[in-house]
Amino acid sequence: MTMTLASLQMALEEYPDRLQRALTRQSRAKTALKRIKEQIEEAESDGDDESGDATEDQNLRASYEQKKAQLELEVRRNPQDYGFANTKPTESTIRAILQTNKELSTMRATTTTGAQAVWRNKVC
Repeated sequence: MTMTLASLQMALEEYPDRLQRALTRQSRAKTALKRIKEQIEEAESDGDDESGDATEDQNLRASYEQKKAQLELEVRRNPQDYGFANTKPTESTIRAILQTNKELSTMRATTTTGAQAVWRNKVC
């Protein structure tokens, strides 16, 4: 790949902004993952006070959100593993990867109570 002086200069000028945007997205994903983990811990600690169906529903939601956040972070950290050799994935591409992930799809499809079915319809 041969770069002209102008294209190299443009790439160097764009780099700080692109790096900042990538770091911001990565930070948001880490924050979301941390929040999900806290929700899971809270749901697990509140499990004694609530009925089994409500706790199961909360656990399903928390597990789904945690897996989704982990996968999003993985795609952002290692885009080459998802077919992005020289470019970074867009937000819509990441959303599509999350929607087509088999494990997330299975988690969305799992329903054991009516409340989970309602939740699944809202999330998906």
